[in-house]
Amino acid sequence: VTLTLVAFSFIRIMTATDWDEIGDRHYRKREIYTDLQWLDETSKPLKMSEHVIVGSAFAGPIAFVPDERRRHQLQQITFCRIFSPSATLISCFRWTHRGLIKLGWSEEEHLVVVLENGTIVLYDIDGKLLRTFSMGTQCENTHIADAYIFGSGVVVRTAGDYFQLWAVMDFNDPLPFSLCDPKIERPPVFMTGINPDISTLASSSSVSEQKLAAADTARDDADTHDIARDTREDMEVLISTGDGGVYCVSRYKCSKLLHHRGGAIMKMCVSGNGRMIAILDENMNLIVSSRNFGKQASNFILKAKSQPVDMQWCGSDAV
Repeated sequence: VTLTLVAFSFIRIMTATDWDEIGDRHYRKREIYTDLQWLDETSKPLKMSEHVIVGSAFAGPIAFVPDERRRHQLQQITFCRIFSPSATLISCFRWTHRGLIKLGWSEEEHLVVVLENGTIVLYDIDGKLLRTFSMGTQCENTHIADAYIFGSGVVVRTAGDYFQLWAVMDFNDPLPFSLCDPKIERPPVFMTGINPDISTLASSSSVSEQKLAAADTARDDADTHDIARDTREDMEVLISTGDGGVYCVSRYKCSKLLHHRGGAIMKMCVSGNGRMIAILDENMNLIVSSRNFGKQASNFILKAKSQPVDMQWCGSDAV
C-alpha cells in the first residue's frame, strides 16, 4: 500500500511539471528521442549547420541537403541524405543541383526541389528521380526568388521589383499558370500560401455559418456549387510589404487585407484548419487573429534577440 501511494504521488508531481500553462490552456512537449546522432553512410557525424534540413509532415522523413551558401560546398562532390525521424539513414544520392530556392515535401512524401532557373525536381525517399518540369519561360528568364510548397503543388515568385507569381496545383499534372498581378513595385518581405484544400474547408465552414445566420438571403444551391468549385480550383498567396501591408493574391484578384502600423510583417503562417493566421512583425510582435484579420486572438512580444528562422503552427491552437 505504501509503495502504491508513493507511485501515485510521483505521478501527480510529474503531471504538474510536464505541462506548461499558457493563458487558459496547458501544453507539454514530450521528448521521444534523446542524443540522436545524424551520421552519413560512413558513420561520420554530419554538421547540421552546413545543411538545408526539411522534414515532412506527421513525423515523416527528413532531408539533408548541403547548403551551397557555404563556399566549400561548391568545391566538392555533395550528396542528399534522407533520414527517418529517429536518425536512421534511409537513402543517400548524388546532389548535382545548384541554385536551390526551396526544399519541401509533397503530400505523397516526395522531396520537392525548387531551383533558381524555374526547374522543379521531385524525388522519392529512396532517391529515385520521379519528375522534372519547368515553371515556364517567364520563370526561366527572370529566375525564381521565392517559393511556397504545399501538399500537391507549388507557388513561385519571380525575381525583380516587378515580380510575378506562378503556380502549379498538381505535381502529377504540372500546368503552370500565373496569378493576378498585385501591382506592387517592390519585392515582398515575406510570402506564404494557403493550401487549397484548407482554404476550401475554411470557406465552406464560413459559408455554412452565414447561411444559418441569414437564411432568408442565402444563395441558391447552384450558386453555392459554383463558389465551391471556384474556391477549390483557386490558389491563395499571402504577401507582406515593407510598409506593413498584407495582400491576398489569387488567380483572378488581389486584395489588401491589412495595413499593420507596427512595421513590416517578417513571418506569416496559417493554422491547420485555415481559420487563423499568425504574423510576426519587425519589432518582434507576434499577433494571432482570424485569417481575414477581423478578430484578434492574442498579441504579445516575442522575447528573442533576432528574428526566428521559421514560424509554424502546431495543429490549429499553438504557434
